[in-house]
Amino acid sequence: MNDLKICFIFIGEEEIEIETAMAHIRLLTIPKDYEVEILRCKTVEDVISDAKYKVYLRPNSLIIDTEFISNILFIFNKYPKVGILGAIGSESIPTSIDIKVKPGLLY
Repeated sequence: MNDLKICFIFIGEEEIEIETAMAHIRLLTIPKDYEVEILRCKTVEDVISDAKYKVYLRPNSLIIDTEFISNILFIFNKYPKVGILGAIGSESIPTSIDIKVKPGLLY
């Protein structure tokens, strides 16, 4: 396993959506000494990567926070018991939100 590698994985065949999402990944800030791998697979069984961190994305998912990688690494390093992160989808971004987040909890 490569502890300094982050793999972004797209499952599916939606060409235009995946290309758009990949363009967003290429804009992310990559922390020093880390490398990024991007995979496109037809099924999850096709995924082969030695990356310690794997980010599974739907073809229509866009990562817009350029510090996404640093942010997830911070969480995994600060809370070593955390083994997986997820996202909550929304069709719009609310102008004000009051969600309290703790490792392992969202309420």
